Amino acid sequence: MSLGIIPLTMAIARQWMPEHLVRPAVAALSVTVVTGSGLGFPLTGYIADHHGYRATFWIGVALAAPTAAAVALVVPRSPGADRGGFALVESVLLAAGLGLVLLAVSQATVWSWPALAGCAVAGTALFACWVWRALRSPRPLVDLRLSTARPVLAANTAAFFLGIGMYLSTSLAVHIAQAPPAQAGLGASVTATGLLILPLSLASLLANQLTRAVLGRRSPILGLATAVAGVAACEVLLALNRGSLVAVAVAMAVLGVALGTAFALMPFVVLAHVPTEETGGAMSLNLVLRHLGGAVGSAGGIGIATAVGEGTAHGYTAAFAVAAALSGAAAGYVLLTVLVRTGLGRHDGAVR
Repeated sequence: MSLGIIPLTMAIARQWMPEHLVRPAVAALSVTVVTGSGLGFPLTGYIADHHGYRATFWIGVALAAPTAAAVALVVPRSPGADRGGFALVESVLLAAGLGLVLLAVSQATVWSWPALAGCAVAGTALFACWVWRALRSPRPLVDLRLSTARPVLAANTAAFFLGIGMYLSTSLAVHIAQAPPAQAGLGASVTATGLLILPLSLASLLANQLTRAVLGRRSPILGLATAVAGVAACEVLLALNRGSLVAVAVAMAVLGVALGTAFALMPFVVLAHVPTEETGGAMSLNLVLRHLGGAVGSAGGIGIATAVGEGTAHGYTAAFAVAAALSGAAAGYVLLTVLVRTGLGRHDGAVR
């Protein structure tokens, strides 16, 4: 549920910040999940190694509590906060539908086929009911009609496949780092494994800054296509060479550059075609798709590696190869959107 904070902060920034600060603020907010994950891995790894896993949760509470208090005191109330009511039925349908689908994905290697099929079918049916209701509601939870614009559809597609690439690559990298050499792993400690993800965070920060510097000179959607191709490049690197911690760290840095660029550009592709009052809903859908892809990537990567050859190099290679093919196809689709709609030199519009 806390992931909903990101689209909310973007909506607040777009509504309250001076116009000349909106673009850099939205770009910075979009990449915070990647940066925070990259910093959190080594920190929690060290704490868990030396003080136990429970300490990591208490530190999270200590950080979250004052942040929540500061938000309550500082962030002004939205002038449109009282419009309409809360879409309870739509919220339940969306949460239950996505929850059942994600449960089926996460248990793919554990449950029997009848249980998996039943869970997936029920989740898909509830999700379809949510779509049907959202398209007919005058005040939907998320206005799906705004997502039919080709650039927005391309950005949401990219979000899904970026989620697959990010979580598949990081989860398998962690798995490989900690697995013993007899199981095609590197036998690293929890702390060393956490440090392995640090290049992702640092590279995403650098890419975010560079992207903000050139924003406005090139089409954001063209940069997005290039970034998705960068995720595919990371997966190719991991498929070909993961025999040392240095090799995996280099691949994580490549992934960080790609994700930092993509997440900095994605809001501008979406928000250029969305009214200000729909910012939260539009970016929420984008974030849901990103983390839906993440759940598929986390479970699917391990599932493919296990099916091809559990604890073998061939299994890991197959998982990264499949991910690279998916990311490459997604990059091609986003690039096709550029060629069909905008041409290589046309911008997608300003965000306000």
